[in-house]
Amino acid sequence: MPRSKKQYQNMVAERRDCIIKSALRVFALKGYNATGMDDISNEAKCSRTLIYHYYPTKEELFRNLMRYVANRIYAITESIDYNQTPDKSLKELLTKVLDKINNNSSNCEYACMFYLILNLHLQGENIPKPKIKKIDAPIGRQRLYIIINHLIESGQKLKIFSKGETKKFTIAILAMLNGLAYNKIFLKEKYTYPDVSMIMKIILKEVQLC
Repeated sequence: MPRSKKQYQNMVAERRDCIIKSALRVFALKGYNATGMDDISNEAKCSRTLIYHYYPTKEELFRNLMRYVANRIYAITESIDYNQTPDKSLKELLTKVLDKINNNSSNCEYACMFYLILNLHLQGENIPKPKIKKIDAPIGRQRLYIIINHLIESGQKLKIFSKGETKKFTIAILAMLNGLAYNKIFLKEKYTYPDVSMIMKIILKEVQLC
């Protein structure tokens, strides 16, 4: 019996989703320049022909992947209550990011996502830039950087956080998230993660007033 239109649409969506999630893991682990379509087809357990059917080039696949990632980063950051004091908003943001990284899905999707975006700036200038129409704000690492930096800066103005170079505090937080994502990907079931309150004390110890 031939597939219905709905069944065909579901099949296409499932294939695209499988390819995108497989590409996410491979790009995260190997980097953009070192990744080939063979690597992605092996991870997705499908033929290169099928991948090229949906994504004619590696560049197009990567742009679609980055749109996928950007939408998820955007959803996380937009779910935060920014009407709280900056320290509470920052703790809420870190809690949600860590919950995503610590998710026990077999492919460590969110851990790969954060590891990819937090290291993308190290891979050179030839990385394809996604064209995102729905989101006007900065995406990925840049979006996280701007929000975290703004929260710390706001806290400093309110004298919730101590004086210091805001940029350095922000980079320290992003480095922590990058390290936790790395551990989740490579340690898998052996991975253990600290409580959010512990992380706040470690990271914000130098920025909070006693």
